[in-house]
Amino acid sequence: MYYQGDVVLVPFPFTDQSGGTKRPALVISGTRMNKTADVILVQIY
Repeated sequence: MYYQGDVVLVPFPFTDQSGGTKRPALVISGTRMNKTADVILVQIY
């Protein structure tokens, strides 16, 4: 279970799909939504 404001590591693919890397992302969806649906994330550079 993720909570709004959590920072998580997410595998992001390279644009050419040749691989990827784990990058930090911020959970922006609300806790109630995260219990019943997909989690909405924003990648952190």
